[in-house]
Amino acid sequence: MDKIRFEDDIANSISSTNITGQIINKKFNAFLQLTDDDIQLTKHYHHHFLQGAACFSKIFYDYLLSSPATAAILQDYQSRGNSISMLVESQLQHLSTFLDANINDESASHLMHIGKIHYQAKIAPE
Repeated sequence: MDKIRFEDDIANSISSTNITGQIINKKFNAFLQLTDDDIQLTKHYHHHFLQGAACFSKIFYDYLLSSPATAAILQDYQSRGNSISMLVESQLQHLSTFLDANINDESASHLMHIGKIHYQAKIAPE
């Protein structure tokens, strides 16, 4: 069996089988082993989870830049004219959206977009 090309076939497959955002998000939550109670707690404490996010992102990116595998990806990202600070800002916005714990078509589309970017950058899910 041929390997599916993410950019074309997965998006077409999802559209052709009428998979809704709720199904995609439920599968994502199942992968993360999130229960309905976890989701309600996440919604309730959303603001608290984001406190210190800027400090955490500094520590996290220092860690990523200290590892040869992730440092190479980030250096390549910067060499193409991109900004790590803008990436961090985008990721913090994604985290905030993710912590809203919405399960709808828009959030599913956002998750697929992020997955596609990671796939294109050859970033492994680990």
